[in-house]
Amino acid sequence: MRFLIMILLLLYPVTGNTADYHPADTNKDWQISLEEFNVYNSAWRHGNEWADSVNPIPNTYVARSGYLYKKGNCYHEKTATAPMNWDSDRDCDRTVDVEDSCPDDPNKIESGRCGCGKTEDCPLTNSIGMKFVFIKPGTFMMGSPSDEPQRDSDETQHKVTITKGYYLQTTEVTQGQWEAIMGSNPSYFSSCGANCPVETVSWDDAQDFIQKLNQKEGLTYRLPTEAEWEYAARAGTTTPFAFGNCLSTNDANYDGNDPLTGCSKGTDRYRTVAVGSLRANAWGLYDMHGNVYEWCQDWYSSYPDNSVTNPVGPSSGSNRVTRGGGWYGTAEGCRSAERGNGRPRYRASTGLRLTRIPNP
Repeated sequence: MRFLIMILLLLYPVTGNTADYHPADTNKDWQISLEEFNVYNSAWRHGNEWADSVNPIPNTYVARSGYLYKKGNCYHEKTATAPMNWDSDRDCDRTVDVEDSCPDDPNKIESGRCGCGKTEDCPLTNSIGMKFVFIKPGTFMMGSPSDEPQRDSDETQHKVTITKGYYLQTTEVTQGQWEAIMGSNPSYFSSCGANCPVETVSWDDAQDFIQKLNQKEGLTYRLPTEAEWEYAARAGTTTPFAFGNCLSTNDANYDGNDPLTGCSKGTDRYRTVAVGSLRANAWGLYDMHGNVYEWCQDWYSSYPDNSVTNPVGPSSGSNRVTRGGGWYGTAEGCRSAERGNGRPRYRASTGLRLTRIPNP
């Protein structure tokens, strides 16, 4: 019985100084439950009435077993960029749950996944349901090697270095997302549904959409540069497609009657399909091959012969770049290196996916 009383005293500290209650302890029971913890963390990040609080969790506070346990300085809201945000199980939910532990626990940290203050590595979802993954900086060979089947002459291979990471939308912009911002749906395949890619969109239309989305969210969205697009489409690969030397219609939506040379035929769906319904590449991006052509930011022009860093294309031109191929196109047109282009006012089965610039 004495042992039980000591345990209860540890779990329920007694004090007469109510001024010491932490703002997260909303019911003032001297404990911070998981629910209180996450409400406080979310409130701090979103800048409401607790945004200016810098109170650490007092040592007298203990969370119930199975949630959090205050030990030393492991849990301290002044660390990193957001208080009490230790997603050390790296499930990217940006809340603390029963699988989380101290951020310096080496058994909880896995290379290449998000968590523990590395918020730029975590996927994001904006106010209209667009999902983004963080693309880390790197170097790759842009264009195609001389022996790639059915390559085009404008695919001169050259080394490209991207020095700044960026967020890229995991899917093409959907009809529902477009309508949420623009109030209308221009898509030929409108009967496909809100989760199908918006199409029949010009480059100029895309700029109007981006401008309105930026105003709505107070953030910076834009089309990806051609280099950013191909870097992400390849996802570390050097083959014609992110999935290898051939493109299966189980993995991409295109006219399977016209595969790449030496590859097997597939099906032809004759229309767009819901975004994210086919295979993602190694970086979590869907429909980088097929479904709808995607506008890029650049003016179309010849590639350089030398290595370049953060290329953005020429300052002027006649046509804008399109990438990725489409539902009615061939496998050749879906290759990672394949380059299309069209007038900025051109509308056909063209859509888009967005880049989001990280906060400084």
